Amino acid sequence: MILSEYDEKKHIKNEKQISWEEGRIEGKIEGENLLARLINKLLSVGKGNDIPKVTTDQKYRQELYDQYGIK
Repeated sequence: MILSEYDEKKHIKNEKQISWEEGRIEGKIEGENLLARLINKLLSVGKGNDIPKVTTDQKYRQELYDQYGIK
């Protein structure tokens, strides 16, 4: 690329988009891992019947994350 063709604003916008997409993917993976750990914990303590509720009720899910120290 010739220096005179460089568009700094376009470059910055592209870098922001890439960073946003990477952060979104990382967040999704982290969320899936938290839920998997919670489900495993519920199974290990004999509360597998709570699994449907934790997949649909964010408040209840957060309460259980706190209760079991899942972060």
